Amino acid sequence: MFLRLLILSFCLVSLISCQHSAMQSQYTLKDILPENAQPKMVSDQFKFTEGPLWLPKEEMWIFSDIPGNKIYQYHQEKGVAVFRDPSNFTNGHALDWDGNIVSAQHDRTVTRTKADGTVEVIADKYNGKKLNSPNDLAISQKGDIYFSDPHYGLIGYGPVKAEEEQPVRGIYRLRKDGSVELLSGELKIPNGIAFSPKEDIVYVTNNEDGNVYCFDVQADGTLKNLRLFAKQPVREGRTPVGDGIRIDKAGNIYAASSGGISIYNVEGKFIGEISLPESASNLAWGGKDYKILLITAQNKIYTIPTLIGGISAK
Repeated sequence: MFLRLLILSFCLVSLISCQHSAMQSQYTLKDILPENAQPKMVSDQFKFTEGPLWLPKEEMWIFSDIPGNKIYQYHQEKGVAVFRDPSNFTNGHALDWDGNIVSAQHDRTVTRTKADGTVEVIADKYNGKKLNSPNDLAISQKGDIYFSDPHYGLIGYGPVKAEEEQPVRGIYRLRKDGSVELLSGELKIPNGIAFSPKEDIVYVTNNEDGNVYCFDVQADGTLKNLRLFAKQPVREGRTPVGDGIRIDKAGNIYAASSGGISIYNVEGKFIGEISLPESASNLAWGGKDYKILLITAQNKIYTIPTLIGGISAK
């Protein structure tokens, strides 16, 4: 009798646990955005904005203006100012676990900016040949840098037009020892890249079709089982957009799209959209509680408050 009760109790706990897990994936836009929250346009003085990153020590975002060849900073009280000029056509940025800024650059390099302002190239080749055009990156808990390498810097969005030397537009891992490893060449134009909160999944956008894909992260950090995660909506009269992507603390996925920022739950179900007048390119949480979202979109930047917030860089 006691054994039957024990088994029954275990099953009941398991059922409640499964139901709780299922309920947690059923977020609505009301769970994500405050009531009546709307994007606030901060500035429209740029050419094409990308790669936002919150710097917690400085309490400000930085972001790229790729064709303007500058990095800007935005402080909520001090406003917008130039952070670096020239920028060597930087695109995406991330903070490593030592607080250094790691940047993907359309001059075919990945760089690290140290606290004293020193900039060093940490990757520019794979198999003895130049990278194409590092675009966006994500850094694992182990300190490995995962980055996408499409072709944009070689077709007019970088210092000079050039031929691709790599046979694929890949997703790479830059290890802490400095070695570069090709993880996947399956997507035609890989772009945004982000880890799930547990780092068991990597999400990647593909600008060929504008959709979001994902891989399983193996124990050794390699990527397997590429699959479509979410087919992105396309606003009438616009082309598909597969660009920057970020994940909130609950695991919901936020992807730049033709209508703004499209939001999906962990199962790939479309939750809703942060609507903008133009397509978005990227996004990054910031503020002391990481609940303010900065969005880059064409020649503009926007901010909007959120309820769940993003994962801090440290």
